[in-house]
Amino acid sequence: MPRPSAAVPRADSGPAAAAAPALANCSRELPRLRRTTAALAGVSAMLHLLMIGHGSVLAGLLMVGMAALCLPCAVHLWQSATVRAWTAVGAMNAAMLIVHGWMVRSAAGGHAAVEMPAGSAEGSLTGHEVLMLSATALSGAEVVLAGVGLVLGASWRRRAASRAR
Repeated sequence: MPRPSAAVPRADSGPAAAAAPALANCSRELPRLRRTTAALAGVSAMLHLLMIGHGSVLAGLLMVGMAALCLPCAVHLWQSATVRAWTAVGAMNAAMLIVHGWMVRSAAGGHAAVEMPAGSAEGSLTGHEVLMLSATALSGAEVVLAGVGLVLGASWRRRAASRAR
């Protein structure tokens, strides 16, 4: 196979072509971060499935839907660290934090503090409350990790593009 001449520009040259390997390398550069975030998304899906039966049938269907939304993000992040995957994880978990905050506030009758249910001992949490607090904590962690992934990925792409010039 003949080698391309140095005087003839290749079709795949330039800054855009140089950035393409950077996008591929981004997923190799941050494997622990993206796989940790993907694992947390998988755990988040499991928590939603564990919440089935802690409310009405409609709430159960909502939990199945939320679990179904978590899994594609987990798979995409496990495979590669694209801007789209990081953004989806960050946005979905930010929305989940808002919804969870609204649910806790609504359960407290509009007050900032959560009141204890009549049947529980003071200071103890029900199974649903433990699941809700765990899911909320995971959501917060995933928002932070998605932000870190976006920033580090953008930094990696900028460095790769500047090296190509």
